[in-house]
Amino acid sequence: MRITKRQLRRIIKEEAAIVTRGTIEDIVMAVLSVEGGAAGLDPIEDELEELEDDEIGLPDEPIEDIIGDVPGVKRHADGDYIDTTQLEGRRIKITKRQLRRIIKEEKQKLMREASTIGDYYAQKGKASRAVGDQIEAAYRVLKTLAKGTEIYRDQLAVIDALEEARLQAGYTGD
Repeated sequence: MRITKRQLRRIIKEEAAIVTRGTIEDIVMAVLSVEGGAAGLDPIEDELEELEDDEIGLPDEPIEDIIGDVPGVKRHADGDYIDTTQLEGRRIKITKRQLRRIIKEEKQKLMREASTIGDYYAQKGKASRAVGDQIEAAYRVLKTLAKGTEIYRDQLAVIDALEEARLQAGYTGD
């Protein structure tokens, strides 16, 4: 197959009129960097379309495919594009002083949580003991009542209600 000079010039002109893959990669990675490592389709598409003018255009494929072909860019389930090169092999250097401060802060946070949890269980224990005292008093009253009477049955109902309240207050049978 022979190509004329005119055909060759036209092919070269058409190829030169398409934005190169390298430029597309640079633009996509720049947008992702500015957006914090992830961006939706719109900001990337806007930047890529700014490259187009009367003489140069984007490749004739869907914009999603163009972006998807950029190495290190993946599409998240929610539709955003993510720069995975920022996620891989990242190491953080910290000094011993910074490490000690981080450990100290985390320890303080754990201690605050532990004291909050401890306070919670202490309050539950206090409430459970208070209800237990009421139950003991109700049993003392019950011993003074005659069995089979209506007031005796009422006192048993009170004791049952107090037992239920003690369970709700956190009584575990200890």
